[in-house]
Amino acid sequence: MHHQKLDKMIAHKILSLAKGHLGLSSLYIFITTAFLSMWMSNTATAAMMLPLAIGVLASLDENKEELATKDEANTDKKSDQQDNDLYEEDPKKNSSKSTSLAIIAIVAIIAIVAIYMTSQNKKQQEAQNPENTKQVQKIDASQEKISSDVWREFDKKSWSDFKEINENYKNLKNTVNDTSNPQRNDVIKQAKEYFTNKENDLNYGENQIQNKYLDDMKNICTQAKATCDNVLNSSNNSDPSKVNSLLQSIAEKLSSFSKNRASLLKLAGYTEDEIKEKLEKIEEEII
Repeated sequence: MHHQKLDKMIAHKILSLAKGHLGLSSLYIFITTAFLSMWMSNTATAAMMLPLAIGVLASLDENKEELATKDEANTDKKSDQQDNDLYEEDPKKNSSKSTSLAIIAIVAIIAIVAIYMTSQNKKQQEAQNPENTKQVQKIDASQEKISSDVWREFDKKSWSDFKEINENYKNLKNTVNDTSNPQRNDVIKQAKEYFTNKENDLNYGENQIQNKYLDDMKNICTQAKATCDNVLNSSNNSDPSKVNSLLQSIAEKLSSFSKNRASLLKLAGYTEDEIKEKLEKIEEEII
């Protein structure tokens, strides 16, 4: 807005409407701030309106000083000047105080508007997506209530599934490389059926963390199925490098998955020594 000089346009408009009146100037600044905060971020609105407000109020101060100078010129310089010195405060000081108070009020209004708009936006989002909001709340509540015993049971079941997937992967790899086996295609079809059924069985997660953990295993099954399809659909003269690349990618995913087990063991309440012992056994159980 500064580059388009919209801030100056707003300031001039406020001055013309207020006609030198401090109260009206403050009111228009408040209204403008509230309106802009509905379409702009609260930080950007505050950053633009604060210097604008200072400039508007400074202009009002200059007008007041000019009026005060004219009044002093039309009064008796001796008697009235002495009375003013004794009983009246410097107009610059009064104007400075009013300017400071107005700026503080503007900042307070911006803060109130920001809080109000944030709460309104949150209510609107909840009203538009009540199911998502309830689901997130349910996930948070469920994670707080899950005990270490439940996490251990999940780790036991999921790790058993992982070892089974890993074993079937090794069998698939051996079968793919054994091109002389007359039953090669039949074995690969069985492998594809296994990975399809296993992917469908990995739906026992009870919260977001468990579902993410199981999704990683589902992705491994999906890639294993793609490998089977590639082998079955390829000709005898096809380049096996693509299949080997898929198998290597699965091996990397299996290795990465096994290393992530440490975070699950922590949730299960195992000590550092117990986690270390289990992780050492992983190398013997996987590829």
